[in-house]
Amino acid sequence: MLQSFHKQELRELSEWWKSIDGATNFPYARDRLVECYFWIICIYFEPKYRVARVLNAKIYIVLTTLNDTCDNFGTYEEVQALVKAIQRFLPHKIIYIHIYNH
Repeated sequence: MLQSFHKQELRELSEWWKSIDGATNFPYARDRLVECYFWIICIYFEPKYRVARVLNAKIYIVLTTLNDTCDNFGTYEEVQALVKAIQRFLPHKIIYIHIYNH
């Protein structure tokens, strides 16, 4: 029964990704939808956390796509400005971002 819940959630995530035309709009991005979902299952494995699983999986997918966008198209200065903006937006360090000097 739990497996059928997970399959349904993955189906919903796949439909969401297709609805925003992710594969066409971001052809350079890694296809990590299932991997992002499995990361979330490790945290929210009980059926009652369905909304948290789907929402967090979408967040991870967007962050992965943003990371791939920066890796493929961003200059060091642009990525550094983006990271500083995110850090200002998340003042309590909810997310840890580190820029590597090349």
